[in-house]
Amino acid sequence: MQIISSCTILLMTIVDILCKEKTSWTLNFTPAEITAVPGLCALVSCTFTYPDKSNSTDTIMWKKCDEKVQCSNDTFTFENVKKIKNNEQDIKSERLKMLEPDMSKQNCSFILSDIKADDEGEYKFKAGHQNKLSRKVKLIIQDKPVMEVPPLREGEQANLSCSAPSPCPETPPHITWWIKKRDGEITDVNNVTTSTTSEGLNSTLTFIPTSELHNATVGCDVSYGNKRNISANKNIKVMVSERNPIMKVITPIWQIKTCMETSDEEAPL
Repeated sequence: MQIISSCTILLMTIVDILCKEKTSWTLNFTPAEITAVPGLCALVSCTFTYPDKSNSTDTIMWKKCDEKVQCSNDTFTFENVKKIKNNEQDIKSERLKMLEPDMSKQNCSFILSDIKADDEGEYKFKAGHQNKLSRKVKLIIQDKPVMEVPPLREGEQANLSCSAPSPCPETPPHITWWIKKRDGEITDVNNVTTSTTSEGLNSTLTFIPTSELHNATVGCDVSYGNKRNISANKNIKVMVSERNPIMKVITPIWQIKTCMETSDEEAPL
């Protein structure tokens, strides 16, 4: 009896665990932080799962939350996935577009256009009118590229880097470099490599600094089609390499005179 009772309890425990897994909701953001540029759009990639179709929802909401983890009323609400209700300005609802209107496909991704400074913050996803899927995604606003300039030494190759976010699929970034000398002359910049990541575009400028570039200005310009341009620049310092001084041996005049006199005495008649 004890054996049967133990087996029954074990079986019930396993079934309970499986049922909980089956009835659980999951939510994933890729990535969990998005860096956006003012004036452009931002893509928030979001997927979710629910236990079965009977628990699916036709209503989803996005709530914006502040640093105190206090969330506003429904910032964006989609009912029946066909019309948008918004508790704020009507024009704001036009800024948000769901990529997949059919929620049964478990895609909660959206694009927010015409990014503004006050859009920065965390957004919480809710399905239905119950407190489900409360994880958040963070939106960060960046209005210029990130430049990194290492210490420069004359004659030694250096790599300068510039990275720009790529939050909007319709306007990928394009990076260009320039170097302006102290006299205002713009030097040619050719040795540049670029790479694309999930977060944006990275560009590396490789060159050999010279003393002529001391106190010059290096710049990184980023264009997003004809929608937006952002840029960053820095003044560069070039450390001059130490050189071994050239030693000139100068013979004193009195030694030269002595040598000439000795030479005349020993010369044959």
